[in-house]
Amino acid sequence: MHTIALLGLAAASASFPAGAAEPQPERPTLPSFSLAGEDGAATLWSNPSSLGFDPDPSAWLAWDQRATGGPGTVSAALQRGPLAIGALYRNGASEQGWLSLTDAIGLKLGRRISVGLATGWQIPEGPENNFLTWDMSASWRPAEWLGVALVAQNLNNPAEDLGVNQSFGGGIALRPFADRVLLGVDYRQSELAPNVTGTFSASARLVPVEGLVVRLSGDQTGQLGAGVELYWGRTGVGLHGNGPGTDPSQARATGYLITADGDHNVFSHGRQVPEFVLDHAFPDQPKPSIFDRPTETWLHLIQRIQAAIEDPAVKGFVLHIDRAPGSWARVQELRDLVAQARSHGKITAAYLDRDAGNAAYLTAVATDRVYLHPAANLDFVGLSMELSYMRGALDLVGIKPQY
Repeated sequence: MHTIALLGLAAASASFPAGAAEPQPERPTLPSFSLAGEDGAATLWSNPSSLGFDPDPSAWLAWDQRATGGPGTVSAALQRGPLAIGALYRNGASEQGWLSLTDAIGLKLGRRISVGLATGWQIPEGPENNFLTWDMSASWRPAEWLGVALVAQNLNNPAEDLGVNQSFGGGIALRPFADRVLLGVDYRQSELAPNVTGTFSASARLVPVEGLVVRLSGDQTGQLGAGVELYWGRTGVGLHGNGPGTDPSQARATGYLITADGDHNVFSHGRQVPEFVLDHAFPDQPKPSIFDRPTETWLHLIQRIQAAIEDPAVKGFVLHIDRAPGSWARVQELRDLVAQARSHGKITAAYLDRDAGNAAYLTAVATDRVYLHPAANLDFVGLSMELSYMRGALDLVGIKPQY
């Protein structure tokens, strides 16, 4: 029902009267982005709290141009963990050039909530025109398929005469089919007053096949957007058009490079053989850090191996064992996964690196083939257990233990 309602709102948005809205001079036009559902470097301009949910590095580079000429915009952004920086230059905005430098941070408060702050140094052409803008946002993702966001932009209302106005809004995003479909509904208004009406918009991000993304959007003013992205690995190239349906002269086109998590490719390379590297002690729970990427957890590693087993495009996999996976229970868990993979017709192999011991070798021999680095050591140690009985010694000194 949620999916039907969102699609209905997106379709109905095209029936409202059209209106030509100039792009904001201090930030780029993003291609049908949902406030609550998008991650990546470009969200520092739309919802900086999203940075807290994306530990992977990402990048954005775009050129935005009106179809009939006029102001054009170059924008670029880089993200590393919760931190992001971005720059924008608009040629001819409000009959003058405009440079904007933005930095943002998104911090997670627990597993499901993140807050964000962005500051923009706005440098329009002209004497003593520099000023700062402030954005704040918060995101809540109570489930993998649901996201909610609140965003306030240009809180200090620094330059209404230059088209830099306050904006308050929020959005909700649904992922009814995991990462294949993202549906969003957003609302924005210029002031927090009961007599001020805002604008509803709807967006959709669809992945019909691996490596191909289709984006669609529409709002009450008649603004419509559509575009596609093609991915090779983690890098994608996109082309997006945005503008009122009744006035083609106001349409804008955006070409951009974008990165995404994972490995996506619109052209299939045949059956794949992923490698899983066991090179550190996998913690049971993630250990967040402001500057460092969180270490992969044991549960996440198991989920990746399970996904490879169930993926028909995967021919097999390799366990690259630099060190033992941990306890004997973890060794048995890996052996069970290898047995499951072999029952699915997957070819499995193990590569032993550095100094392999009992646990590493017991893990490796569950696979079809075992390879050892020529300079590595294979060190087997007999298993034993010793128990120390201290009661007699404690009685001699008059100590009675209490457990």
